[in-house]
Amino acid sequence: MPASHDKTHSFISRSHRFLSHLIRRLGLRGRLLLALLPSIVIILMATGYASYKASEEFIDIALERSVKQHTLAISHEMEQHLESCRTDLLFFAQEKMQAQALRSALEKDSAPAPTTISNSATSRPLAARRSF
Repeated sequence: MPASHDKTHSFISRSHRFLSHLIRRLGLRGRLLLALLPSIVIILMATGYASYKASEEFIDIALERSVKQHTLAISHEMEQHLESCRTDLLFFAQEKMQAQALRSALEKDSAPAPTTISNSATSRPLAARRSF
């Protein structure tokens, strides 16, 4: 027989003797614990995997909702900005198309914005609405 086979056989033989000696030395409580330990480990591993899968699913759902909410918020802001641009264009279309009249309208709208926060895009001055 090859030398590696003898070493493996010797190791298995020593391990078997050690385990049989250990089992004989253990009392009834130790033998029951040794018998239940693999099933306890398997149950803990299965529970951990199940909770991992459940939490992964709920995290995916939460991220999807969050992305949808952010996308809707950005689209709403874009709609408000485009509406304010449309309002400005309509305003300029009604005015005289002279350089001085446009300059005065832009200077009037470029005054500092009020410190209060408003949800309406049209309540902000023209210059503030353009800085999107």
